[in-house]
Amino acid sequence: MGQKNSLPAEFSDLEKYVSTWSLATEQERRAQRAGSTVEDVRVFHDVMVDRGEAVLDYLNQFPLDGLSESQTKLFQLMLSLAEVTPVIEWYNQIEVVDGIKAERFEVDDVTRNRFARYQSQQAQA
Repeated sequence: MGQKNSLPAEFSDLEKYVSTWSLATEQERRAQRAGSTVEDVRVFHDVMVDRGEAVLDYLNQFPLDGLSESQTKLFQLMLSLAEVTPVIEWYNQIEVVDGIKAERFEVDDVTRNRFARYQSQQAQA
């Protein structure tokens, strides 16, 4: 179970998902998805979809590079939602049909740098 009060107070109902789904990297989120059952993913997905609009409204009040630790954990839950949504809404299975095995996929420095440039451009706009 997640640390007590590791999320902003208004999202304490999501606390039980922190230790499993609030993960810092895409690789960690993908590995968690791959190691989960469809049933477990569905429970997390359904809860996060129900709370997603409120979470995004809350997080949109803050700059991405200025999130507190509790806000970052909440943001990471939303990233995990993005990771698992195809499992529920498209495939109804953990593995992507005709896709690359999750353990073979890696985000390289070119992709990370491209994303960092995009974030910088957005901040300046």
